[in-house]
Amino acid sequence: MENGPYKNKKAILSLSTGGQKLMYENKGVNGDISKILYPITFGTLYYSGFEVFTPSFHFGAAHSDKLGKQYIEAWKVRLMSILNNENKNIIEFNKTEKYENGILKSETDKINFNNFVKEKNK
Repeated sequence: MENGPYKNKKAILSLSTGGQKLMYENKGVNGDISKILYPITFGTLYYSGFEVFTPSFHFGAAHSDKLGKQYIEAWKVRLMSILNNENKNIIEFNKTEKYENGILKSETDKINFNNFVKEKNK
């Protein structure tokens, strides 16, 4: 996983949606966007060795020029902070040594593993 062919490389997802943020939360019509992206962030990027930064979401930007411009400016700042190694918003997946035969060794590690995709309070 963390030793894959893209070790020491960085990856980030940037997404815009037509819907509002609430639509991409646990109870939203589209479901929790973090859960939707988990196969990409973990199964593709992290598994290939990338250091995966938390995604940048741009909700409903198409519905407001002002909001779209704000997202673009915030995205520029975020990219520069990543390029300058100032941004530490990295998704913390469990490392290979936390697993035995493909299963997490410890109950406490499961909390860390699920931290990115945990169920929100109902």
